[in-house]
Amino acid sequence: MKPREMYRITAVRLVEFHNLGTTTIEIPEGGHLFLLGDNGSGKTTILDAIHLVLTAGREMEFNSAARVAGAKDSGGRTIQGIVLRYNAVTGKTVREAGITYAAVELRSDAGRVCSLAIGLSASGMDVAYERWGGIASVPVKELPIMIPGTGEHSGKMRPASQGEFKTGMASLTGGKYYAHINDYADAVGVRLFGGEAKYADVCKLLRTGKAYREIAARAANYDDLFRQLLEDP
Repeated sequence: MKPREMYRITAVRLVEFHNLGTTTIEIPEGGHLFLLGDNGSGKTTILDAIHLVLTAGREMEFNSAARVAGAKDSGGRTIQGIVLRYNAVTGKTVREAGITYAAVELRSDAGRVCSLAIGLSASGMDVAYERWGGIASVPVKELPIMIPGTGEHSGKMRPASQGEFKTGMASLTGGKYYAHINDYADAVGVRLFGGEAKYADVCKLLRTGKAYREIAARAANYDDLFRQLLEDP
């Protein structure tokens, strides 16, 4: 059997994503061991964005990397909060409604590129949210997640609506739009991880790895720590 290609993350693109707003993080060498920054600088937000795109939210707890103990919702992160840029300290949101995107660019050892994106929309903290996704064989900067504004917003870029994203994906090389998030997750599992069974294990491993601070706080030594971090195959 031909071995599966190894992919590395080479860029992360965020559009109105929680406290980081809109930005692109380039990782030209395909990965770093450490993510460093001051408290509140967005380290956990970046992890959440990558985690969300790779798993479509399966086995996911937002802000778990920052939680040492307590209830799972103690971090105050929800999808609605990410879209509306909720501040857990002030209890206020920056936006009344909006659309958010998180996208990840992957490149294989053979030079092939694959970009994944998830779109989220919400109109209130207590209102149901919507999710959709897309996969294309283009760099992340070519994904149709931002489009030029019109009218009073002419000359500025804005997040694409779900319909605009769908239309834009159809014009890309290998572009595929997924209206249902489970269909997107299934496609990611097949394309990158070889199928549903392996993908389920990957989702569990990512969830476990993000909770390192909570695990480290309870581990008596590093042997115990790594045994807890790395679940049995």
